[in-house]
Amino acid sequence: WTEHADKKGRVFYWNPASRHSSWQHPLTPSHKALVAAYRRIMQEEDRLAAIQSELEAFQQQVEEEVKGWRQSHAPDGTPYFYKIGTQNTRWDNPRDELMAHMDLRMKMLQELSQMPSLLEEVAPPADVTGLDRTQDSAGLSEAAALTDGPGSPVAP
Repeated sequence: WTEHADKKGRVFYWNPASRHSSWQHPLTPSHKALVAAYRRIMQEEDRLAAIQSELEAFQQQVEEEVKGWRQSHAPDGTPYFYKIGTQNTRWDNPRDELMAHMDLRMKMLQELSQMPSLLEEVAPPADVTGLDRTQDSAGLSEAAALTDGPGSPVAP
């Protein structure tokens, strides 16, 4: 894929191998899938297991997609590819594009698995209001002392 601009300055992408153009970046579907995966991962308690599950799902998805493509040859001997059960054909090998998407997803999810901050539970933010709240067994506030700085109470 190569990036180009039309006469109005709008960016589009051109794939000379497939002779296909698109207004959308060719990896946009993978970026959107990664955002959705990240959201799912962040909702899980065991985030490392969730990352592994996402990696396996992406790999299975690509393997299934690759299985549907076959190579043939045009009358002049030029190889082309067609997808079984559809009328989709292309001159370039779809495996190359699928693997580019797979590589991006795998690398990003593997990077997430290496981030210690992602795998830790998110602690509530520090009390930045200056209120020191303590509660009794009934859950009622016993004290709410304003401070002027670290450890210095402010008179009411």
